[in-house]
Amino acid sequence: MKDAGQAIQAFHRVRFGAFEVDLRSGELRKHGIKIKLQEKPFQILALLVEQPGEVVTREELQPFSPRTQSVVEALRQPMRRARASKSA
Repeated sequence: MKDAGQAIQAFHRVRFGAFEVDLRSGELRKHGIKIKLQEKPFQILALLVEQPGEVVTREELQPFSPRTQSVVEALRQPMRRARASKSA
C-alpha cells in the first residue's frame, strides 16, 4: 500500500507512452531521458495532461498567447517545439 507521500508524488508525475511529465519539477522525460522543453511548451503540455480526455478550450489557452495574435497563431510555434521534443 502506498503511503501519502508516494500518492502525492505520483500525482505530480504523469506517464503516457514512453513519456513522463513531472509537473512539480517541470521536467519531461522519454524512456527516462530528460528532454529539454522551453517554458511555454511545457506549460501547455502540463495544461493538457492535467485534463486527460477533456477538451481544452481556446479560452484556457489564451494566457499563452500575446494580445496581438490569435490563440491558434500564438500556439503554433510552442506546439511544434513540444512535438519536436516528443520525437527526440
